[in-house]
Amino acid sequence: VARHLANSYGDRSWAVAALARPTGKSSPAFGCRLNPLYPYIDAEVTYAVRREYACTLVDVIARRTRLAFLDVQAALESLPHIIEIMSKELGWSSERQKREYNQAVEFLVTMGLPRPKEQGKS
Repeated sequence: VARHLANSYGDRSWAVAALARPTGKSSPAFGCRLNPLYPYIDAEVTYAVRREYACTLVDVIARRTRLAFLDVQAALESLPHIIEIMSKELGWSSERQKREYNQAVEFLVTMGLPRPKEQGKS
C-alpha cells in the first residue's frame, strides 16, 4: 500500500495516508483496502472527494483508482464500501446511492462485466 501511494501520489501520499481510517487490526493499523487483492484504500476515496473534487462513483473506480480497468469484478465488489465513504463525504441520499450504484454497474458492463440478470426472470 505504501509503495502504491508513493507511486501514485508522490509527495501528496502523506496527505492521502493522513486520511486513512484505523483498521482495528495490528497490521495494517490504518487504511482499509477497498478490495483485498489491490492496494487501493479508503483514504484514496476520501482524498478524491475532498481534494480532487470527485463527485461520482464512476469517477472514483475509473479515474481515481482505475480499479474498473484492472478488475471489473473487484470494482463491483468494492462499490458498497466506496458508496459508504462517498455518501458520508457528500451527503448522498439513499436514492442517490442507488443511482450511483446502477450507473457504476452499467459502466462496468461496458468494461466487460457480464450484465446482471433481471430479477424475477429465468
